[in-house]
Amino acid sequence: MEELSDALVQNRKQALELLNSAGISCTLVEEESHVVSFGFAKQTLSYATENAVDLIGIVPHGSDEFTYMADAEKERFLTNDAGIPIWCFG
Repeated sequence: MEELSDALVQNRKQALELLNSAGISCTLVEEESHVVSFGFAKQTLSYATENAVDLIGIVPHGSDEFTYMADAEKERFLTNDAGIPIWCFG
């Protein structure tokens, strides 16, 4: 629901480059949020559940400006009720 920070855009770009250089197929999905929450985990997990996503990859290092939120979001991913595997890389 908000504009992405430059740090987040750069982090996402580096993650996609890392995955592609390793020959790992990945999809970046951008859609309108339909979940009201602080952060991005609920929306991501909702999308993953609705679309039978096999794995979610996250970069475990949050930017300095969002450290608290990033830590809380990682916990939401790792303990997700859908049991979707989470791969931490980077």
